[in-house]
Amino acid sequence: MEATIPLGSTEMENKPWFFNAFAWVVWTAALLVVNARAIILSYRGTSFGTYNTAGWHWMRGEDVYSHWMGFVYSPTVAAFFAASTYVPFVVGNILWQLLNGVILLAGVRAVLKVNLFPGIDQRYSGIVYLLLVPLAIGNIDIGQANPLMAGLFLLAIANMVGETTFYEAAGDRDARYERLVCQAAVVDPVWTAEFLAWLRGPG
Repeated sequence: MEATIPLGSTEMENKPWFFNAFAWVVWTAALLVVNARAIILSYRGTSFGTYNTAGWHWMRGEDVYSHWMGFVYSPTVAAFFAASTYVPFVVGNILWQLLNGVILLAGVRAVLKVNLFPGIDQRYSGIVYLLLVPLAIGNIDIGQANPLMAGLFLLAIANMVGETTFYEAAGDRDARYERLVCQAAVVDPVWTAEFLAWLRGPG
């Protein structure tokens, strides 16, 4: 059974733009707040600090895994963050926060646009963005890579929806993916829960 987002007010049903506009306002305000915290609390430890330090080590040809907080990604990621060493630390932190937020929102928008969840009326997609704020803003604030990874994951999923390949029709594959996810959640809920926890693992 498809889940739908209930609306309790006829007035709200006639004003779908309200949720979208309000979501833009809330997300803009939330990102401005975390950017301000990056400036005011620039001395605090964040994941970006670890990434930035790894970038410095990579630039100097040093061991990128020597930082005490523990850089856990590949040297290629350290090379990516080497670019952040060319700007002041606070500026790099703010740019990293904005990149995380933009990619996450782009991924959500892409998934909604391809109608992967037909039970969600796209006129009220702002509700989805609003629900994401308390889930994602903390990760963005401390500079974790989770929002970026989630956004890229959603973009990849959206790119596969409706794409016909030489061996399978688009509709058949989409239905197969849907059945696979449902079966995994029912047949092996422990594995599904652990897989989701892995996706949301330390970043």
